[in-house]
Amino acid sequence: MKKKFNFLYFIVILFSIIIITDHVMMRNFGYKFSYKSICYDKITVYNYCKNSKHYRYLENEKTKSKKIITKINNFKIPYVKEVPEINPKDAEIIIMGDSFIMADEINVDKRLGNYFRENNVKAVEMGYASWSPYQYSRILKNNNFKDDAKFLIFLMTNDFLPSYKYSSYNFSNKVKDFNYNFMKIDERNKSLIGRLKNFIKKNSYIANSLSKIKQNKANEIYDKQNFKLIDDNLIEKNFNDCSFIKKYNNKIDKVTMDYVFFSRQEKCWNKIHKTSLANSLNYINQININLKNQQEAYFFLIPSGWAIPYENTGGKSSAKFMIKRDVVVSHIGLSKYLENKIENFFDLEPVLNRMKNDYPKPDSLYFYNDGHWTEQTHKLIYKWVSKILLKN
Repeated sequence: MKKKFNFLYFIVILFSIIIITDHVMMRNFGYKFSYKSICYDKITVYNYCKNSKHYRYLENEKTKSKKIITKINNFKIPYVKEVPEINPKDAEIIIMGDSFIMADEINVDKRLGNYFRENNVKAVEMGYASWSPYQYSRILKNNNFKDDAKFLIFLMTNDFLPSYKYSSYNFSNKVKDFNYNFMKIDERNKSLIGRLKNFIKKNSYIANSLSKIKQNKANEIYDKQNFKLIDDNLIEKNFNDCSFIKKYNNKIDKVTMDYVFFSRQEKCWNKIHKTSLANSLNYINQININLKNQQEAYFFLIPSGWAIPYENTGGKSSAKFMIKRDVVVSHIGLSKYLENKIENFFDLEPVLNRMKNDYPKPDSLYFYNDGHWTEQTHKLIYKWVSKILLKN
């Protein structure tokens, strides 16, 4: 009996030590795990949660601020506590986009929208990772915005890629499954077991460490791929040359290969690329159709970091993408096609290339590993966009 009591005593002490240690580790080092605020709805399918906090830790980035906390208000929009909140229906400018506009690598007061707000313009950002024209068209259709509101819609090259899971083409084709699965997840999260799992995720260093190890092992699959290194500059000068398609096809990652296709002119594309483009353009046309008489929409195509010399140097040269650090892969083929299809269309690639002349240091405009815009770029893009709006 005494041995049994001693064993139980030992187990209680052991678990107490583990729980206390886990709590201390989480309190001191838990910021190294990214806790994403994500909830599901019928309009965007996935978005920020109301009145929540979104955490981002910048691992492997050359930046002073590693821990970024984004506060989300009742409208599912990031805000700065000291600044009055803006209801989207009262906003003069609505900025839409994916993770470039979400910009959870930098503080809210250093993001594009805040520069408008600092200049007494009521602007809100409605953006989340991997959103596409699918979400933008539905947001505009299902919300009541000001009669003279301006919409700044930031498209990204991967919105149009047939191989990217969340492109308009793939997302819209699978949206019923996405909605079903996401709503099931949402219901599960509200159950007792779901709440317990979420509690452990938010409070356990051990659980998060195990999850991270699992994720790292999944990422190792790319390290075992024998992808060909892209060592050609795929730029406007040679964008009529379709031979690069044959050179790299089936020898590099499928998503990266889509970028190679869209660096070439239309005659080089496969049928699937044209189909994917048509799908995205359909949602963009819906945006324009749903505009009120005095409302205006401007569309800006964001280039990936590897379209600009010596940007996103860590990400582009990773085992997944395998692009030589001094190589440029433009999206010139895609942009030339879109400028003839979309009204108020602006390609940001030449704009960022001009900015690069003033900021030649590597990774000054895009984060080294993550590949999104730095604080500096948000401010520069704000100044450039402001001039566009003044002209119009």
